[in-house]
Amino acid sequence: TKCFYMGSADDSSIQLYGGTLPRVFQAKYLGVIFEESGINFTAQIMERTHEAKGIIKVLGENGMNLTGWPLKASSLVYKSFIRPIMEYGIQLKVLDKKQLDSLQKTQNLALRVMTSSHKTVSINAMQKLLIIEPMEVRNKVLNFNFYKSLDESLNAQIPAVFLWNQIKEKHKPKSLVSNSIKKNKLWLGDSND
Repeated sequence: TKCFYMGSADDSSIQLYGGTLPRVFQAKYLGVIFEESGINFTAQIMERTHEAKGIIKVLGENGMNLTGWPLKASSLVYKSFIRPIMEYGIQLKVLDKKQLDSLQKTQNLALRVMTSSHKTVSINAMQKLLIIEPMEVRNKVLNFNFYKSLDESLNAQIPAVFLWNQIKEKHKPKSLVSNSIKKNKLWLGDSND
């Protein structure tokens, strides 16, 4: 069955069409792993990086390497097909170091495959050569853009916008957005914003 519930206690009174709904502790919805406490970003990232590594291996064997496709083509394939798999859902929060390290290690694998490089070659140099940002930067850019779009949206019918507006009403309207933006190292605006 696709119907279930998450809750803090077993409740056999929750029914749908005469059948009792099973209680689950973890579920996937639209590709995102949820638990009672919310999104499980660690499990999400583990699943996404595992999938990305498999694709990196297949593409590396089929031309995404130094003796195959041109570097520019390999970089474009990575940015178009592999990185989006790893980035799915990460715009929702600024990830912690352990989560970012897992994403970065997978990206480093892709960089080494594309350039057919040894482990001693500088990741920073490969990122610059292929014009691929570190995953920490990508996470912060995606996070910033996501919350900026929520803040600027005029359509309160969108559930995420509705929730964002509710949060803003409970806090000082300017400080919530300003603090979120200023904590993001990409913010280049005036400190009085």
